[in-house]
Amino acid sequence: MISKIRNSIILKKISLLFIGRVYSILIGMISSVVMVRYLKPELNGVYNYAIAYVAIFSGIALMGLDNVVIKEFARKGNSKHEVFTASILVRLLGTSIAFLVILLTMIIGKVTKENQLLIWIAALPCIANIFSGVSGWFYARTEVRYIVISQSIAHTICLFGKMACVYIGLGVAGFLVVTSLETFVLILLQWLIFKNRGERVEFSFNKTVFMYLLRQGWPICLGSIAYTVFMKIDQIMIGKMISNYELGIYSVAVKIAELWYFVPNTIVVVLLPKLTEYRENGDYNKFYGAMQKYMSWLVLLGYISSGLTMVFGKMLIWILYGEEYLGAYPILCIYIWAGIFINMSVLRGNYFVLMECTQYSFWTNLSGAIVNIFLNIVLIQKMGSIGAAFATFISYGVYAYISSMIIPRLRKMGGIQTKALLLSKIK
Repeated sequence: MISKIRNSIILKKISLLFIGRVYSILIGMISSVVMVRYLKPELNGVYNYAIAYVAIFSGIALMGLDNVVIKEFARKGNSKHEVFTASILVRLLGTSIAFLVILLTMIIGKVTKENQLLIWIAALPCIANIFSGVSGWFYARTEVRYIVISQSIAHTICLFGKMACVYIGLGVAGFLVVTSLETFVLILLQWLIFKNRGERVEFSFNKTVFMYLLRQGWPICLGSIAYTVFMKIDQIMIGKMISNYELGIYSVAVKIAELWYFVPNTIVVVLLPKLTEYRENGDYNKFYGAMQKYMSWLVLLGYISSGLTMVFGKMLIWILYGEEYLGAYPILCIYIWAGIFINMSVLRGNYFVLMECTQYSFWTNLSGAIVNIFLNIVLIQKMGSIGAAFATFISYGVYAYISSMIIPRLRKMGGIQTKALLLSKIK
């Protein structure tokens, strides 16, 4: 009876987050359509180049703390003041390093002054994310309604901002400013909600907590950098090796494929406190049983979303972005299947956090990044953007699945993933 009640509560939390994310996705899609149709493929490519450039280094700013902070807030006996303080200081350190690296790479890469300005505008959300530990506080207490409310308001404001850019006739820089401001609005709203609930945070530095977050976060941070490299390097390489026009077409395929990515993230973030409970209590039968069930459901979701996208993708591109972007459909038909491995990686990433083996986040991501860069160099030259889509699919398979079969400590997870691919224990 208690188990049914708990499952019902979890389902309600997931449903609420799902509804909120669907709303945000719809608003985001409208924003994207407004912007992409206005900018046209060439300038859309310029916009996505700046976003992709910053994305590669933004993982340094976040320092891999998202799920680590959730876990620490969920643990009994932890001081919220110490966790908040440590997370802010660690991310302040990470943001400083990220900005320095961006500056150095732009100088070494001889990025034009115009693109440098766009890149710095795109990097502004890193500053807001220094204070994003408040999101972890709400997730740890599964108070997801506050997450949904703040995200919905921020996305809606961003939509009106991009509409204003079109009305005024602004260029790429204007759209990047609006995109960056969205993160500031989101974090500000979450802190206002936090304060209005009677909560407060005092500066309370604990070296042990600070070093623990740093120690747990840095492997995830390095892994997220590698992960972002093979998520975004294809777009940068297309822009450099082919043209901004081709990048504009390719980015539409990526945008549609990524529509599904919020679903596994929504599901897993709600399940994390429950998995943490099983892990803390040493109930490994329930822990691994839950892992298998959730992994199988995530793989099934990947199969369904990939099939639906192949069937309706061409019509969706035509309706949303217009005939000039139909060249994105063949790319989409390949790229979308990487979603199966992405779904698996979301749950596996939480497994790394719960089992305190976050160092594998770096090594698995690095393996995928190396494979992706190599395949992009070879396949883009031979096949163009289609080659980049193939490179992404293969590299995700290496990162999210093959690595689990190769690394000895991850073979138990590899077995879970293999059964999931066969839809084992789907009920």
